[in-house]
Amino acid sequence: MDPAKAKMWRVGCGVAALLFCLLLIPVFSTIRAMVKLAWTVPAAYRPIDSTPRDAVGFGTNRVSFVNSESDIVPGWYNPGTNGGAVVILHGLGGNRGQLVGVARILIDEGWGVLLIDQRGHGEHSANLTTMGRAESLDALAAVEWLRGRDEIDPDRIGLYGASLGAATVIYTAALDPDLACAVADSSYADFNLQAAHDLTMPEAPFKVPKVWQSTIVWIFNQVSRFIIGKWAVYPDPVDVIIDIECPLFLIHGEFDERIDRDQFDILENAAEDAGLDLTAWLVDDAGHCNYRGTEEFRLKITAFFHEYLD
Repeated sequence: MDPAKAKMWRVGCGVAALLFCLLLIPVFSTIRAMVKLAWTVPAAYRPIDSTPRDAVGFGTNRVSFVNSESDIVPGWYNPGTNGGAVVILHGLGGNRGQLVGVARILIDEGWGVLLIDQRGHGEHSANLTTMGRAESLDALAAVEWLRGRDEIDPDRIGLYGASLGAATVIYTAALDPDLACAVADSSYADFNLQAAHDLTMPEAPFKVPKVWQSTIVWIFNQVSRFIIGKWAVYPDPVDVIIDIECPLFLIHGEFDERIDRDQFDILENAAEDAGLDLTAWLVDDAGHCNYRGTEEFRLKITAFFHEYLD
């Protein structure tokens, strides 16, 4: 090729590459903004609209402590009467007031309860959720705070979490071998499967054909590294459940529309294969966490905690 034409070709290719990169900047910025929105809980869900005494009952106080990443974790604490205690972890879009019904059940049995705001929720100082991964640091800090209380036996502390909180329970129990027991109510097992399922939900911003779902999820995961860092590539609950040493109670609704029942099967099979001390309850004809007000729920979770916390 003529040297002059070759130079023009190189210049032309360079200009084209530059224009292409300039076009990619707004595209990437848009994708990044959309991904960040997915990790952000709307502000409308964050306010705490009740006092601890009105929400949970007499003797409940507002508390706060700091996790290992220096985030402030706020909560409500009722010491109970028998020396055992349970950390209660809410679901996505909730806050420490979401599971006061569960807290009252446990208080009536004598146990102390500590309801906390997980990161990205309520009055927690961190702004983004990580689907239970970094939230485990909040739960670990809550457990350590309880272990420092004179009225609480450090060997009689358990966890209860629903939905997002259930994933947090699995992550936390895998990291803390000294927990007495843990209840994971409606956890996801595999983030990629859950993300693909979310794309089929009625509230999804746009519908994605099944053939494109894995690609969209892959792009989401890659961009998420710029949003939540290492937590974007953290192992899934099914990967860490095998590290749990305390008795574990898995609960899931048979017709859960939010987190597919297949996720429960994945967790149950992994726990059984690992030889965990496992109790599993697939709630007949139930949806996502819509059985917590039933007598059967009260009897099952109190029986579980009595067995391992008393």
